[in-house]
Amino acid sequence: MTEKFQLPVEKLRALVRSYIKDEQFKGIKNIYGIPKGGIPFAVALANFSHLPLLLKASDITDDTLVVDDILDSGDTLLKFNNLRKAKDIHPVYGVIVTKINEFNLEARKLLTFQGYEVEGIDWVVFPWEDDKNVSKKLDGTEIE
Repeated sequence: MTEKFQLPVEKLRALVRSYIKDEQFKGIKNIYGIPKGGIPFAVALANFSHLPLLLKASDITDDTLVVDDILDSGDTLLKFNNLRKAKDIHPVYGVIVTKINEFNLEARKLLTFQGYEVEGIDWVVFPWEDDKNVSKKLDGTEIE
């Protein structure tokens, strides 16, 4: 059976506010969301903080907060970071949910901002997702 973690809107709002109040947030000049899961979170952060939302990864600087919805295997964040490092750009990273496992230790070290930590969860349902479809993969087959 699929173990789900439901993230209510209220918790997401509280997380956004905690990011903005954090001392480390003061140096942030703009926000970028890693497509596609990071975009809704980046929009929320930009709206609450009144900081510009970047639409192109090529505009990222050392003063950019780069966010994603979830750190699962860590592959997305590591690949994204390696592309930035090749250009000598070192942005600040944050996620909404971190799945705690032995595979993403290196990626977790990159995080300045981390929301909720979960263990033993197969699927996270975000407020902008349709909960009815979380038990199916894109091809329509059931998630085991």
